[in-house]
Amino acid sequence: MSIPVVPGGTAGSVGSVGSPQRNVGVAQSPRTLTQPQETKIVQDILDCINEMKSEFEDSKIPIDDDNQQLQRFCAKLEYLFQSNMKEKKNLLGRKKDYWDYFCNCLGKTKGISDGIRFVKSISEYKTSLGKGRAFLRFCLVHNRMADSLQACIINGKTTSEWFYPQSIWLHQDRNSVLISALYDLSGLQFDLASSGYDLDNAWPSFAKKSLGSHHTWNMPSRTSSMSSLISIPGQDASLHRFNLSTTPVDMDDSSHMSPGSHISERMHSCVTDNTETHKQELEVLQQPTE
Repeated sequence: MSIPVVPGGTAGSVGSVGSPQRNVGVAQSPRTLTQPQETKIVQDILDCINEMKSEFEDSKIPIDDDNQQLQRFCAKLEYLFQSNMKEKKNLLGRKKDYWDYFCNCLGKTKGISDGIRFVKSISEYKTSLGKGRAFLRFCLVHNRMADSLQACIINGKTTSEWFYPQSIWLHQDRNSVLISALYDLSGLQFDLASSGYDLDNAWPSFAKKSLGSHHTWNMPSRTSSMSSLISIPGQDASLHRFNLSTTPVDMDDSSHMSPGSHISERMHSCVTDNTETHKQELEVLQQPTE
C-alpha cells in the first residue's frame, strides 16, 4: 500500500500517514507555507472529499480508517492547521497545538463545546496533538467538521492570536472554498473508533473492526450545535450559506461562493432528529470540564 506524503513533511511529522512515527507529539519547528503550496494542499483536500463522497454514494458503506482518502484528508488538514501557527507553550514548557486553539474558540460555545468535553474525558490521549486528532475524528463521526472549523475561524481575535497574518485561516477569500467543501462531509457516514489508537503518535492506518467503532462515541444533539452556531454573537448569517459544490476551483476565484439553500435543509434535518435516543449518551458530556 502506498503511503501518502504531505508536501513539505519531514521525518517524524504527520506528513507520513500510516508509517511508524516518533516524537510526533513533541514540539516541531514552525511550518511556513507559501500561497502556491497552500493552494496545492487545499486542492488535495478537496480531491479527498470528492473521492470519499463518490465512494460512499456508490457503496453506502460508512468510511472507516482503512480508507486511504480519509488518511490523506486528515494528514493534510492537520498540516494546514499546523502551518503558519504561532508557537505557544503551556506552563510546563510543552508546545501547544491546534487542539488548544480549538479549546480557546469552542470551549465556551454552547452546543459546540460538547466535542471538546468528550475528548477531555478520554484519558488515553496525553498530548495536545493526540487530543486534536481525536477532536477531528469526533467532528467527522458527528458531521460537525464544517460547523466547528467555521465557528473557530470567524472568531478573528482568537485566530489572529494563534496564527501569523499569512495563514489561510485569517483570509476568508482563501478559506471559504475549503469550508464550503467540508459541508459535503455532512452527507457521509464515518465509522471511526473513539479509542484504541495511539493518536499521540500517529493517525490510524487501519480500522479496528472489533471496537464497534461509531457505537463507542457519545452522540451529542446536532440540533443544539446548529442552533448555537447561528446564535453566536456578531456572526453574519450569510457566512453559513456556502455553495456545497466541491468542484476544484482556483483559490482566487470567488465566483463559486454563491449562497445556497442546503444549510436550511440540514438545519431542518437536525431539528427533526430524535433527541430522546441520545439522552443517555449525553451523560458523559454533563461532567464538569477540566
